[in-house]
Amino acid sequence: SIGSMTEFKQTIGRGTRIKEKFTIDGEERSKLHFTILDFRKNYLQFEDPEFDGEPVAAMEVDEHGKFPTSIPQRITDSQVRTYSRHYEKAYIQGKEVTIENEIVQYRDENGNLVKENVDSCAKNNILTQYPMKDDFLKAFSDSDDKDSFVKELMLSNEYISNLKKQFEYPIDNFDLLLFIGYKEPPKSKQERLDLIYSSEEFKQLNEELKKVMETIFNEYLKQDYSYLKKVQTLNLPILNDLGYTPLKLKKDLFGDNIENYTILMNKFEKILYEEV
Repeated sequence: SIGSMTEFKQTIGRGTRIKEKFTIDGEERSKLHFTILDFRKNYLQFEDPEFDGEPVAAMEVDEHGKFPTSIPQRITDSQVRTYSRHYEKAYIQGKEVTIENEIVQYRDENGNLVKENVDSCAKNNILTQYPMKDDFLKAFSDSDDKDSFVKELMLSNEYISNLKKQFEYPIDNFDLLLFIGYKEPPKSKQERLDLIYSSEEFKQLNEELKKVMETIFNEYLKQDYSYLKKVQTLNLPILNDLGYTPLKLKKDLFGDNIENYTILMNKFEKILYEEV
């Protein structure tokens, strides 16, 4: 067993050195990766605040178990201990930053370490690219891939998830960005759905198709609209429970052309993100 943090760092440092080229018995080899085998639970020191660098999850393997081919970031299993990560990787305009508690750390263009409150950093990331709300709305409206557009402005998925917990109702990532950047009170997902239900486009659908689309739109309350635009949505178990297989939906409701589903969902997406 390793007794001190200093000894632990020295041991890890020696064991993890890489060497691009070396020769053994006349054969050229390289060491570009490594595996750490630990039988004394020394890996727990990775979670110690004194250890520098991002902590990693560790897997306990008994004598009959198989060693993983790669190191998982997080392991959750009834027989495996789970460790929370103290640091979170995130990207701002392509630059990697780290989030520790409520502070964001990154290097500026001069190599200086910058520390910033996470909420201020998230807001500045949006306003730097879109100083005015109208700039943001136009760019979002013009985007063909709204999901990617939103995610590129997100500080990190974990930060967004934690921020959403402050609200008592489901909200869209689009409205969350409006809230972070421009202090717009977030509309609920239900408010956005009501825009669709009150539209002429929805009212013109036949009753059977309305029923199917309402079933799909209800899933929007639990997940992103971009996910529902995929044709795989027609495999939803709840649609099968209603007696609709993907083949039946395609044949009976979408003119035997699955592209009509995509066209319909794109049409309703424009209505979904109209300002309330």
